[in-house]
Amino acid sequence: MLALTAIAVLGISLNSFWHKNSEQQYLTDYVIALYGIRSGLELSGRARSDIAADWQKDLDAGREVSNDISRKESEDLATVKREIDLVMSRLKPAPEKLGRSSAKLQEMYDIYLEVHTLANRPFGTPKSIMSTVDSLKTVFRLKVRELKQIMPPELSDEITKSAVKYDLTFLDQENATEGR
Repeated sequence: MLALTAIAVLGISLNSFWHKNSEQQYLTDYVIALYGIRSGLELSGRARSDIAADWQKDLDAGREVSNDISRKESEDLATVKREIDLVMSRLKPAPEKLGRSSAKLQEMYDIYLEVHTLANRPFGTPKSIMSTVDSLKTVFRLKVRELKQIMPPELSDEITKSAVKYDLTFLDQENATEGR
């Protein structure tokens, strides 16, 4: 009987340890995903901006227009997307107390995917593309503000700890723009 009690206590302890470690891993992956999504959004937006600017110059000069990104840019965008997708796949399912934050991260990821798609397969005019990218970046900033409003303390602490390793200044910048 004493051995069964010891095994039960050990099992509960290991389960608690595993749960705490899995939650910590989730928080770490969440921060990496957040950083990756923001970086991917900026990379895709920059690629699209460069192409739209070149496209407009060609149109203005009466030259043949090419709205394709370079092979290097395409490879860079694909590499970043693969990494983000990998981290996002590790975030399912979310711990219950992080469900709302996880849903907000998914919304931010969906915005990134739209800009990524625009970078790889542009449509419309240079002006309409840039307008769409700018609009999506505005919606992304809104989602960052919404995330900060619902962020549980554990996630906030992990972001603070990770700020040394990852550039998460965009989270603070959203605070600065809120008061304007």
